[in-house]
Amino acid sequence: MIVLNDFLYEKKIAFLLGSKDIDSFLDWYFKKYNSCFIDGDTIFFSISKKEMLLFNHDGYLMVYKLPIKLIEKGIEKYINFKAKHKL
Repeated sequence: MIVLNDFLYEKKIAFLLGSKDIDSFLDWYFKKYNSCFIDGDTIFFSISKKEMLLFNHDGYLMVYKLPIKLIEKGIEKYINFKAKHKL
């Protein structure tokens, strides 16, 4: 899996590790950076499961199936509610 957080994103660093290495990685990260790894937005990309886990800075956990498909055209067919009056 690939892991990164706000601090690592700013430094353009990401780590690749196996799921069995998470505990030792978290200990190592705390000793190296004197900070908890899950502090702010934190992202785990599971390569084998093709999922992205996002720990949001507000405390939410979101799981996305990858690849994430961005819709640029034809979004109207995905909208279930349309307002009668435009704002």
